[in-house]
Amino acid sequence: MKDTCADFAGEITKHFDYLIRDQGFRFVETRLSRGERCVLFLESTSFRIKFHFAPDEIQVQLGRHDAPLIWAEKVDGHPHWHHLKSIVGFLHNDREVRIPDSDSWAKMTHERQIIEHSKALRENFEAVEELFGEGGLESRRASYEEYLRHLAAKAREEYAALAHGKKPAR
Repeated sequence: MKDTCADFAGEITKHFDYLIRDQGFRFVETRLSRGERCVLFLESTSFRIKFHFAPDEIQVQLGRHDAPLIWAEKVDGHPHWHHLKSIVGFLHNDREVRIPDSDSWAKMTHERQIIEHSKALRENFEAVEELFGEGGLESRRASYEEYLRHLAAKAREEYAALAHGKKPAR
């Protein structure tokens, strides 16, 4: 029988090796598994990273060094985990929503997703580390939440356009 978490941990070690080798990250002993789903955590003294494996998607989320090691993003209504893609977009003030078409999504293998996440974190590591450092995200919470509201509204517009047979605005 295939060990989803062990295989996933191997892929994370392979593609995020720079975190372990150069940035002092280590796997937290917690490995949560639900059937074909798995969550793994890396941590350093700066921040934590949550890797979520699902049959159709890999998600990477970031949290402060004390973020709870849980599946959920929020505890008591307060977010502790933030999607890497949203954080990188916020850091670059990228307000575009990119909904992949079905052909593009079909080509998005797990390995390709992991590689893209690794590249995004590597290219933005210092800014991410600073943002998740003491007081970083808290001091920018209002602008981050506004950014997320903007993305959600834009995504609703894009999906509505798709539902009506229109191509999303680019």
